[in-house]
Amino acid sequence: MVAAALLIAVPLSSATSGTPGYSVHPGGTSLILPLGERAGYTAAVSATGGQRVQLSLQRSASVVRYSAKGRVTNQQIKASFGSLGHINVRLDLVPLPPDSARGSRCKGRNPLFKRGTYRGTVSFPAQAVDIPKVFVDHGRVYFEHRFRKVCKRHKPRQPGPGPIPQLKRRAEEGMLTVRGNGDGRTVRLEAALFALRRDPARSGGIVSAVAYERRGAVRVSRRASGFFGEASFLMSKRGTLPETIDVTPPGPFSGDALYSRGLGSSSSWTGALSVDLPGVKGVPLTGPGFQAVLCRGSVGTCIG
Repeated sequence: MVAAALLIAVPLSSATSGTPGYSVHPGGTSLILPLGERAGYTAAVSATGGQRVQLSLQRSASVVRYSAKGRVTNQQIKASFGSLGHINVRLDLVPLPPDSARGSRCKGRNPLFKRGTYRGTVSFPAQAVDIPKVFVDHGRVYFEHRFRKVCKRHKPRQPGPGPIPQLKRRAEEGMLTVRGNGDGRTVRLEAALFALRRDPARSGGIVSAVAYERRGAVRVSRRASGFFGEASFLMSKRGTLPETIDVTPPGPFSGDALYSRGLGSSSSWTGALSVDLPGVKGVPLTGPGFQAVLCRGSVGTCIG
């Protein structure tokens, strides 16, 4: 179903703990308005029953999101983003046939879906050279309402013979997390890498950087991520002191940094590393306001 596929990008609810062996999904309401492509960016408006409205612009692995409080009903979406733009549209929704499929693990009503059209104004002037303007006055809209459900958790399978034990002996994983503040933004860098124990230089993984800021009552987040290969994150051999990671990631990152931690000493994070995010160039990832944490261990054990 098209509506269901599009709504994957919109958080509907988070599972909460309940009776042991079960999880509770409180449900929620979401709408999404696909806006098509703008100068290489895929644009969309999303809204929730929590009266939060968001404009997203995504190009490849980079995305910028503007989020503001608004008025959200099944007939209207209205929100002001200050100087960034505004949204004021009327919705015309038609219910879709109910989905009769129900998993035996969950108890609760199945979600309701609607789709239709909207008319009005979605207007966001260009905010930077690489962020296109958005102006739309009509289009399609998709609606989903999920009800509270209680689901039985799967019992974890007992590990059996296979490639995982051998992989744990040959390889290890590392999780480098960097947090800091600068230029009015909260910045976070995360890199998950996998390396051979005998030759940590042979590594690869994924790295992402995200910056959060506020413009009045509007929340703005900018993210860039990508994969990396050898020579981007060089982790020292286990047992070597000081423990280090030489960081030279590929674009949109620039510069380099060094993580270092000796026996019984606090870690250091130095260098001149930055990243280009949608609408902002050269966001610093090192400096006095930044701290780094490294977790390294067997594959499947490093969680932070």
